[in-house]
Amino acid sequence: MTEDPFYSYGVQIAPPSDMQLDYGVYDTTTPVVFPEPEEDKLEAKPPLYAFQVVNDGDGTVSVTEGTVNTETATGLTPSGKPDELWLKTTFDTDGQVTAAAVETSSGSTSETEDYRRIASITWSGDVPTIVQGIKGSQSIASCGATHQWGTLYI
Repeated sequence: MTEDPFYSYGVQIAPPSDMQLDYGVYDTTTPVVFPEPEEDKLEAKPPLYAFQVVNDGDGTVSVTEGTVNTETATGLTPSGKPDELWLKTTFDTDGQVTAAAVETSSGSTSETEDYRRIASITWSGDVPTIVQGIKGSQSIASCGATHQWGTLYI
């Protein structure tokens, strides 16, 4: 054994000559079977967000819940096969939002209401192609007939 003021070194002992050291790769005795991944789990689906237009799979669409300022929108399940969906916001005389609704057409902007396109939709039979216009709940500031839209969160 070699001595050092801080360390001590032991003597290396060699293995007996009849002992074999094996550093190879070992196989399992029976095959390991992994289940096939489910088709749904292969597709990464992004989470839903406010005012997202969703294909309901039955020839209709719906809109996920969202708010304008603090008002939760109504009309989230439009009838028929709409080509466009709009977010209508209604104001009181002080410019405060009093209601929000999903509609299939746009009206005129005034001191008491404004519209923002949610999505445009084309149909091939019962299958919609959706082009999303907004993503997330909305905020709006009103001063007379002038309105300024913004996104609150996704």
